[in-house]
Amino acid sequence: RAGKFFNKLARSGSSHEREVDAAQGYVCRVINMPLIEQTRVTRISKRLEGSKDKTEFWMPALPWRCIDYLNMNGCEQEGLYRIPGSGREVKQWQMRFDQEYDIDLFSDPDLYDINTITSLFKAWLRDLPDEVFPKP
Repeated sequence: RAGKFFNKLARSGSSHEREVDAAQGYVCRVINMPLIEQTRVTRISKRLEGSKDKTEFWMPALPWRCIDYLNMNGCEQEGLYRIPGSGREVKQWQMRFDQEYDIDLFSDPDLYDINTITSLFKAWLRDLPDEVFPKP
């Protein structure tokens, strides 16, 4: 009897966990494109003339949103880029950005760990197929 009770506790009833587990084989296609193509697809502002900040036009959405979020919420955080965020949550955010192209991180109520955003940004930099600052 006790064995059945503890087995029930160990099982995950969360649909969120099953959703992320099912996505383990997901391969990002958009956020891993070369920088120029990724920018064309995901940029926040589609026209340079209508941009509040010109980087909304010249940068892909994922790094722009991460930097903006970290500038607002991470400046007082000690060890900001050294403490890793949840790998599961990073994967979830990568999938969302890959499918939705742009997400306003300030309006998402599920975002509570700033280290997840730093890990997301670092993973994006690591996975870029080309250099941010080419040698030539």
